[in-house]
Amino acid sequence: HTSKKKCILPKLIIDNAELEHVKQFDFLGLTLDENLSWTNHINKVHSKLSRASGILNRLKNIVPQHTKLTIYNSLVLPHLNYSILCWGNKGNLLDKVQKKTVRAICNSKYNAHTNPLFKRLNLLKINDIYRLYVYKFYFNYLHEDLPANLLNLRINRNDELRNYTLRNDDNLYIPRVKHEFARNSISYVLPCLLNV
Repeated sequence: HTSKKKCILPKLIIDNAELEHVKQFDFLGLTLDENLSWTNHINKVHSKLSRASGILNRLKNIVPQHTKLTIYNSLVLPHLNYSILCWGNKGNLLDKVQKKTVRAICNSKYNAHTNPLFKRLNLLKINDIYRLYVYKFYFNYLHEDLPANLLNLRINRNDELRNYTLRNDDNLYIPRVKHEFARNSISYVLPCLLNV
């Protein structure tokens, strides 16, 4: 449910023990909260990336660039890649700390433009990492290389849904959604990204 909606939860009892209701918990490295807002998870990743950025900032004049890049690939990139399909479209907070980290790797000024730095280091920005994983998901969907429950998603082209032709028939059908939860789903995000 949304954070504004009040929801009365039923008591769940397993083996005569009542299950405790918690606001958030960690599950396989993801911090889930009762509203699935991903805010707590992103804050946790942000604090980890900030620590790694601080380490790289202290090392920027001591170690060579290839060593700092190795540190980035081991301390920063795994946190950006892990389950990004779940929370990646909400990851704008992590953009700033990633840019700060790249500036530290390149010994650039605090306000240096980062596009040339990302290009020089062959690194992807967090939004590009998210897009890459969405495209990989679609590739696996087309080749039926996903778990069965994900293959049941309805990702159709426009021409598959009607009997007449239009200019945008090769585009994917974008479902009509009313809620923010649906806008964050892969079945909505994927057609939006691919139809551009």
